Amino acid sequence: LDVVAFCLIGLHHQADAELKTFAERTRGWPIVRDAWMVSGESDFLLHCVASDLGAFQTFVIEDLASAPNVDTVRTALTI
Repeated sequence: LDVVAFCLIGLHHQADAELKTFAERTRGWPIVRDAWMVSGESDFLLHCVASDLGAFQTFVIEDLASAPNVDTVRTALTI
């Protein structure tokens, strides 16, 4: 059974170039099915689908949280 999750991402800097760069980066992550720029506390909302919890955890730690300009990552797993 796939793991479906939503990630709220906050960036260090929200200048137009940084927002576009992060949006472009999300297109290279197969786990990310959709990405939206949002207003409020976070800058992006990602809809993620992973093969299992381990794959999702690896993505969050190795790709998402370590991406340039990423300040905060909050995740919500669907049940």
